[in-house]
Amino acid sequence: MSETKSARAIGMAEGEARNSGFNPRVMLWVIGAGIVAFAGFLVLSAYAPEMRAGQDGRSHALSQAAVGYAGIVRLREELEHENAIIRSKDDLGSEDLLVLTPELGTDPESLAGLVRDRGAKPTLIVLPKRVVGPDFRHPGWVFGREIADTATVERLLKDIGGVRVSQRRLDVATRFESDWAPDVPFGKGAVVQSVSGEKLEIYIDDGRGGALLAGLVAENAAENSDYASIYILADPDMVNNLGIGSKDMARAANAILDELSDADTQRIDFDVTLNGLETSRGLLKLAFEPPFLALTLSLLAAALMALAHGLMRFGPPLRERHAIAPGKGALVANTGDLIKLAGLEHETGGRYAGLTRDLAAHTLGLPAGISAEAADQRLDRLSRDGPAFTELARRAESAGNSYELLAAARALFQWRKEKTG
Repeated sequence: MSETKSARAIGMAEGEARNSGFNPRVMLWVIGAGIVAFAGFLVLSAYAPEMRAGQDGRSHALSQAAVGYAGIVRLREELEHENAIIRSKDDLGSEDLLVLTPELGTDPESLAGLVRDRGAKPTLIVLPKRVVGPDFRHPGWVFGREIADTATVERLLKDIGGVRVSQRRLDVATRFESDWAPDVPFGKGAVVQSVSGEKLEIYIDDGRGGALLAGLVAENAAENSDYASIYILADPDMVNNLGIGSKDMARAANAILDELSDADTQRIDFDVTLNGLETSRGLLKLAFEPPFLALTLSLLAAALMALAHGLMRFGPPLRERHAIAPGKGALVANTGDLIKLAGLEHETGGRYAGLTRDLAAHTLGLPAGISAEAADQRLDRLSRDGPAFTELARRAESAGNSYELLAAARALFQWRKEKTG
């Protein structure tokens, strides 16, 4: 009965050990999950600013808010046109059409400098019109219907050319006609923003001498050029997410961009550096991009091998060694090291000769109490050929260095092996 209870108790203990939270397999899975989670945290931390860029409720090509322009980018992608989001100022030198989307708070000098650097390359400036703020209840949304003051909008273009901005509210729904695009529709009560100026060439007329879309030839453009290098889209509702919610406006917006872009490539670059979304070159991000990615992967592989080395044993375990080895052998070895350190090795020849005498006498059965002289005489009688024992012993005693001692010791060992077997 007691044996049955003992077996049952042992079985329960083994079951508890198997179900323990410290099971080796469970711990390996926990460690692996921790490593993957930490690596994911590092990657997301490096690219988090870029991943959150479209949810800030601002006016740029990544924003999905009403005043943003992510919709026209998506529309052109669906129509199989090539687009590019420019996050680095090093990529602003492309010959393709560059779309700039300044906000009300954009620095006019930064906008003018960017346009100036573009030179005769085609650049489209989409002016802002509304004063909005982020809706914290809905990330990525905006609230506010207030129309910006015309002086605030004009301030953005003060370093580019003499451009005047005007606004008017429509009493009836209106379609603005042009050769550049299908009719541009605005509903009743909508505020239409337009630009005017002596250096502007009107492409889409607002019906009152202003322009919804105008061109400005750069100072360094070719003299015989029939095309402007700087384009100004006065009303952002013609291309922003709010405006292209209408099919007719979306059709007109796409036609305008097609007309302004290169006829062969139809590629358009949408800049977001002007909106403060320039790609950062932090150390953490550099670790995940070439050429430093190779180093990161090498360090990761080395860390995994170190982890494997710590989890699995390679070869038999090493025994713990004492600081001072025990036993007779260690005592003899330490004594020999001391004699060698003192430089007295050659003075041990007499001791070795005496040891050889005692071993030979014991093997030959000589009386136990026999004297050293008598033993030497008896041992010399065995040496009929070659040197006698006493002569070999004398060589060992008179050795002057370790080399002479080694030769004498070998001779004594060979003599004892031959005479006593």
